[in-house]
Amino acid sequence: MDTLTTTSENCAVHPDRPSAGDCAECGQPACLGCQMTVAGKTVCQSCVAAIRARVAGEMNASTVTGEPPPAPVLLQSQMSAPTLIPLTSTALGIGNVLGGLGLGFLAGIVSTAAWMAFFNQWNFNIAFFAIGVGWLIGVGVVKGSGGHGGNVMALLSAIMAFLFCAAGLLLTLSTDLWGIVFSLLSLFWGVQQAYRTPLHAQ
Repeated sequence: MDTLTTTSENCAVHPDRPSAGDCAECGQPACLGCQMTVAGKTVCQSCVAAIRARVAGEMNASTVTGEPPPAPVLLQSQMSAPTLIPLTSTALGIGNVLGGLGLGFLAGIVSTAAWMAFFNQWNFNIAFFAIGVGWLIGVGVVKGSGGHGGNVMALLSAIMAFLFCAAGLLLTLSTDLWGIVFSLLSLFWGVQQAYRTPLHAQ
């Protein structure tokens, strides 16, 4: 690097001007008119030219050798979140639907049969059985479909729950007004349980 030398504390380029500080590259004193800031460092004008030449040489060397230039530094706001790729497919096929219907139907038969057995043994109707029937049907649909849920399976389980709960309530229906109201509420809760179980499984 070609730099001017001086034995005084004045500027190396302008000896009639006082130095405002030494160059961070070559250490020569420089006045305010000769100083420039490069990458946070205060350097003289001669070193600025040398720095530019060095950077240009490094860029030309990377072009000749075929090496790619350094990747640009991205700001935090420019960085995008990684794309998450599912490990397994979650597509709902006809086999999942049939499996869900089969196991849900079996759960409806078993739970309604238990309800009828309780009623025949003690001659007492507990409409809360409808809630259990709906929940078991929903669980059966999810298990039978291989863990699938969503609106389709939820709707199918709700339809089955309505049929089984309605059948159980009709077979054990009380003539008391409050018993009818409570039975209808239990029917609603049972269908809701059947619907929400596969819906939340997606």
